[in-house]
Amino acid sequence: MITLGAMKLADVAWCAGLFDGEGSISVWRDNGRRELHPPMLRMVMTNRAAVERVQLILRAGTLTHRPARGHRLGASVWQLSARAETSRVLRELRPFLIV
Repeated sequence: MITLGAMKLADVAWCAGLFDGEGSISVWRDNGRRELHPPMLRMVMTNRAAVERVQLILRAGTLTHRPARGHRLGASVWQLSARAETSRVLRELRPFLIV
């Protein structure tokens, strides 16, 4: 059973839908070593308000903002790589994820 605490079910479902479309999960090793790094969750979007809302709802991760350059729009990046927090967030999103 999922314990959502103060989060609303609809907000978590919204985050999962956004993550399905815009997010990524990465797992990698350092130079072929056996030890894996913790999984990293990441979402990059030009809609700053949406990325800020994800961080607020999930109560985890860091936000950075990349300025516009040339023909590229500015982007907001939400990233999470702390092992315990990554596990918690994935457990909360999983019932709503499609991919």
